Amino acid sequence: MAAISVAKRATLLFRRSILPGREGFVSVRALSVTSGKRKEESFFSTLFGSQVEKPTDAHSKVLTEKETLYEFEFNDVKPECIEDYVGLVSEFLPKISEDDQFPGELVGAWTTMFGRLDQAIHFWKYRGGFNSVMKAKQYVRENKEYLEFARKRRTMLNNRETQLLHEFTFFGEPEARAPSHIYELRTYHLKKIRQNMWNRPGWDTCVANTVPLIRRMESRIMIPLPFGPLQ
Repeated sequence: MAAISVAKRATLLFRRSILPGREGFVSVRALSVTSGKRKEESFFSTLFGSQVEKPTDAHSKVLTEKETLYEFEFNDVKPECIEDYVGLVSEFLPKISEDDQFPGELVGAWTTMFGRLDQAIHFWKYRGGFNSVMKAKQYVRENKEYLEFARKRRTMLNNRETQLLHEFTFFGEPEARAPSHIYELRTYHLKKIRQNMWNRPGWDTCVANTVPLIRRMESRIMIPLPFGPLQ
């Protein structure tokens, strides 16, 4: 019941991002945070309702005109290693984020409470777009401290996955928050659409009300790690 209550009070923070999905699908990720909104204001009314200013450009342009990219890093942690893992990333990830030579910025870090368990999720921002992403990957390949960190980390994990995202330009960027909040990460798998639909008249309105296009939804309820900017 607590999880249901959290979802109903959630307001969208990292509003919506389009990811390449499997053939015939589009995946949309939405990061939500608990707040004091009225109960009758549902998640979908926040996501698709009148609070969102209707964009005037084609939706494909609205999706991609900013250079900023975001990266979700998913670490499936061995249950017996959770405490050691949290200690390791708490020491190293803030250090790499603050390094002037690293072109990315740590936006948030969580562990899962409901949904897929024994998982840590780190959220990175790259203001320079793909160039910054490539520089970041070169940094981690060449930095001796990071390589030692990665060596220790791999013994604690069952699996790793990263996903690169664009943001919708008509929503604001995530901002640091003081304690304490519970976060929800939703993934929407949308029904297949044709590429030329983006350019058709009225498609902006259709995409702004995409609930009927959702095939299925996955949800994770997350609690912040103490070193993340989003608390």
